[in-house]
Amino acid sequence: MSNKAKARVIGFRKINEGLIKLRMVFSALVLFIVMSSIWQLNSFQEVKDSQQWITHSHEVVAAIESILSAVKDEETSYRGYIISKGDQRFLAPYQPARSVIDKNLVRLQFLVSDNPKQVKNAEVFRDTVYVRQAIIDEGLQKLIDSKDFSKFDSRAFNAGRDSMEKTRSLADSMESEEKALLDKRNETGLKSSEFVDKSLWMSLLINLALAAIAYLVLKRNAENQTEEKWLQENLADLAVKLSGDLDLEELGKKTLQFFGTSLAAPISSLYYVDTSNLRRIASYGFDEENLVGSRERDLDEGLLGEVAQNKQAYWMAPPPANYLKVNSDLGSGSVTILAIIPLILEGRTIAVMEIGLFERRSNGLEKLIERASEIIARNIASAENRSRLQNLLEETQAQAEELQTQQEELRVTNEELTEQATALSLSQDKLIQQQEELRQTNDQLEDQARILRDQQENLEEKAVELQAAKTALEERAKALQQASHYKSEFLANMSHELRTPLNSMLILSTLLQENADGNLSEEQISFASTIHNAGNDLLTLINDILDLAKVEAGKLDIYIENINLSSMAEGLKKSFVPLALSKNLQFNVVLEDDMPSEMSCDQKRLEQILRNFLSNAFKFTERGEISLRIARPSAELPLVRNSTNRQGLIAFHVADTGIGIPAEKQKIIFEAFSQADSSTSRRYGGTGLGLTICRELAALLGGELIVTSEFGKGSVFSLVIPELAGEIEPMETHNLPDQGRLAAPVSVVSKSLVSSSESTGHVSHRVPDDRDTIIDGDKVVLIVEDDPAFLKILASAAKKCGFKVLCAVDGDQALADLKTFKPSGVLLDMKLPGVSGLGLIEAIKSSSETRHIPVHVISGIDVSQNALRMGALGYLMKPVSPDQLKGAFQKIEDMISRRVRRVLIVEDDERQRHAIARLIQGSDVKTDAVGLASEAQELIRKNTYDCMILDLRLPDKSGLELLDAISHDRGTVRPPVIVYTGKELSRDEILQLRRYSDSIIIKGVKSPERLVDEVSLFLHRVEAHLPENQQQLLIESRKGTKPFNGQKVLLVDDDLRNTFALMSALEPKGLKIQVARNGFEALAKLDAIEGIDLVLMDIMMPGMDGYTAMREIRKNPLRQSLPVIALTAKAMRGDQEKCLEAGANDYLPKPIDMERLMSVLKAWLPQAGEF
Repeated sequence: MSNKAKARVIGFRKINEGLIKLRMVFSALVLFIVMSSIWQLNSFQEVKDSQQWITHSHEVVAAIESILSAVKDEETSYRGYIISKGDQRFLAPYQPARSVIDKNLVRLQFLVSDNPKQVKNAEVFRDTVYVRQAIIDEGLQKLIDSKDFSKFDSRAFNAGRDSMEKTRSLADSMESEEKALLDKRNETGLKSSEFVDKSLWMSLLINLALAAIAYLVLKRNAENQTEEKWLQENLADLAVKLSGDLDLEELGKKTLQFFGTSLAAPISSLYYVDTSNLRRIASYGFDEENLVGSRERDLDEGLLGEVAQNKQAYWMAPPPANYLKVNSDLGSGSVTILAIIPLILEGRTIAVMEIGLFERRSNGLEKLIERASEIIARNIASAENRSRLQNLLEETQAQAEELQTQQEELRVTNEELTEQATALSLSQDKLIQQQEELRQTNDQLEDQARILRDQQENLEEKAVELQAAKTALEERAKALQQASHYKSEFLANMSHELRTPLNSMLILSTLLQENADGNLSEEQISFASTIHNAGNDLLTLINDILDLAKVEAGKLDIYIENINLSSMAEGLKKSFVPLALSKNLQFNVVLEDDMPSEMSCDQKRLEQILRNFLSNAFKFTERGEISLRIARPSAELPLVRNSTNRQGLIAFHVADTGIGIPAEKQKIIFEAFSQADSSTSRRYGGTGLGLTICRELAALLGGELIVTSEFGKGSVFSLVIPELAGEIEPMETHNLPDQGRLAAPVSVVSKSLVSSSESTGHVSHRVPDDRDTIIDGDKVVLIVEDDPAFLKILASAAKKCGFKVLCAVDGDQALADLKTFKPSGVLLDMKLPGVSGLGLIEAIKSSSETRHIPVHVISGIDVSQNALRMGALGYLMKPVSPDQLKGAFQKIEDMISRRVRRVLIVEDDERQRHAIARLIQGSDVKTDAVGLASEAQELIRKNTYDCMILDLRLPDKSGLELLDAISHDRGTVRPPVIVYTGKELSRDEILQLRRYSDSIIIKGVKSPERLVDEVSLFLHRVEAHLPENQQQLLIESRKGTKPFNGQKVLLVDDDLRNTFALMSALEPKGLKIQVARNGFEALAKLDAIEGIDLVLMDIMMPGMDGYTAMREIRKNPLRQSLPVIALTAKAMRGDQEKCLEAGANDYLPKPIDMERLMSVLKAWLPQAGEF
């Protein structure tokens, strides 16, 4: 069968498949139309039946009404005849009415014959009507016969009336029954009608859908036929073009010309598969000299080889930009589709065709290429077979000609052999001689090969030894790294074991120094002071060890900020001048003229290094002078890091005329626990850690330390660091001399925090602020936020509102700035490193110098109730909008600019109202006093108050109800509330009041003093500006009053010394302490003891540690709000975050600072007088 015939058969088969699908679609459409028509006819019949039954019910009701009407006419005629005493005109309607009654009674019985109940009712109705007619007929006949109306029998008339009432009753009953049926049939008819409407619409939609499907099938069938016709025409054209005895090149050329004309393929090529390679036999549309590939290539090379081996077509749309472009006189462009088609015949790849197209890929295109590929493959196979036969024929002819030539050559060869035989005998002797020479050469080569084998064996042995040495070095490096890790972990754990007893010693010695009971002598107090000082010295040593451990473990934080060199130098000078005077030494600080005014560095760590240098200088210098010189590093200074750019460096030189350091000892002084001489430790003290820490800190700051010294004459210690922190370069430890080597390389990032996983040091930049430009009279706001990005946003917003800004990233820095600058307001976060936000508020409000400063909170955690109770001006939850930020700064602005504060007093007792007003009066306070809750509510709607003093017992409603009403009034802003009442409150009542009230004061002996204290707190009044009597009340309120009043605290610690020390310190403050030794006991105590107000949780405990215990506490929904304060002595970076993640509300490191502990407790516990 020819290629053309095969193409036709395939086309007819496709057409038949399309016709079968078309018949199936039309059959389904006709079947659905028939079924839906039958269904609709049944639905119409149901509607028609329903309408007939409705009409039937109307006819029954009409028949009953007609009967009743006729009965009434009959009765009216009868009565008219009686009343008119025989007037025959009244009897005219009598007989027609009788006829109507009989006719409708018969019709009624016929109509209700389908309903047994109505049939029975109709029979009774008929009998009743007939009985009544008989009574009327009898009475009427008597009157007609007698003509004596005076003898009218009223009994018969009454009997007729009773019969009429019964008739009406029966008629009403039948009408009711029929109307009920009518309602039911109406409902059924309505449902049937709705169902028919819905079915019509559904049928219409389905018919439309089927019609659309039929249309799509017809359209697709037509498209398929058109496509099939197009395919047949092109395949037939291809078959005609490839017919005849064509060789491979001519066949390939005509094939590609066909695709160029039929498919508008501008470029193409055809490769013949020849055993293990591909050979290009034809190309179309381009110059072969411009091709990237060669004419022949390996079968496993490139996409062509992959397609030939996988026997799968490969389409690429679009191809990469560097593919061959199509050029003509009108322009050039790239094809959008690249197709690589394998030509397969009987499972073997005959050839591979590569076609480039401009048109998009389609099914018709793929089908044409697929069908054409088989035709092309067959023709190529035929051409291949013809070429093979032609080659065989030519080879046979060539072999015959060659045979004749060989015979002639054989004759000539025989003649030559005869001549060569003679020459061979002559050369044989010469060959024997050459063999002997060759044997000698082989012996020499064997000797050389043996020598080479010996050398190779020696090299292999050395390679094994080198590999073993390398492995040993790697294991040693790992062991050193692990040892360093173990050392850091050991030091961190040891700090816990050291701080735990030290904590007890410091707390108890502090209590002894205070001598609260007054039973210790001066000598005993001095002993306690000595113990406390010794404990602090031990704490300093532990902190030094921890600093070293933190550096080596990569957990030391570096904070980058702008440092004023002149101010820092002046500060160092002021610190050490008293020591120089006491030792009669000359002390000079020199800042060279070419120094910049500022540099970028961590001021705390920089000063730590310089103070260590200066302390050592003063320690080891008995006479002469000490100097600190700040200058550029000289060319003679031997630098290892940053040695090429000395202008970007600053050198700090500390020179002394002390004992000096021997040359052989200068390398070991920077090693931990090492000193220049063992006697130094005994004479001067110290551990040898200071310079080690300085070396590590210098490396973290991107610098290095250099020491030059002459024994007996003095020393010069130099610190060289970059002027700008961004210029710190990473440092490899093996490139440094011993005195400058770090535990690990360090990298510094100039604008963001570097996590411990990325660097051994943790570096952050403080946000620049206005601290150097603040003058008296400026409005200054202190912003405390540990997120530098958000801190910048807050600082920018504050400046837009007219404030100068102080920026602090932790609570400790904030406290220092408060003492130094006395800002106008404070904006702070709750979750801060070091002192927490609540602890910071408590510290601010507990000092008479700062308690008037308004504090506004912006935080991601909600402790607003505690913060507002402690005197915060406002509380915003993150994230905040620009409008909210503006509102917060506006609140601070209003509070500091307003000179008069307004207070609302709500008290039913008039004398009490006047007494409270007099108690808190002042030039800066205006009071409004009312006795009713309704009056207070009205005033709050009209005015803005800074504080409200509220009694709970009011005539019209309770104070709690008033607070609830204010909180639900959207148009009212609730001021801070101080509940001032004489009522004894239960715990539940106090918890209810806590939702609204910022302070609760029970009237008593000390209550006026506390009221003045609380009012001045919420009004942010400067204590020094209060009237003399109010200042005296404040002094009295703080004198001899316990800060707590019986609140229960659960102390969880396994160390009895710690529990004893903390109980001794806290119980005199008014707290009730319960003790647990581990997490299990803590959970048991919480279950067994009601009303625990706070938990102090140690971390490292046997059994269940503090982290696990806190997580277990938070699993109980009833303990979600229970304050938990974590206590830890490990003091490594990340401990605070771990505690807070485990469920702690706050965090304190050991040894515990009692003032800080009291601040935290006051922040999380209610004050005395509230319970």
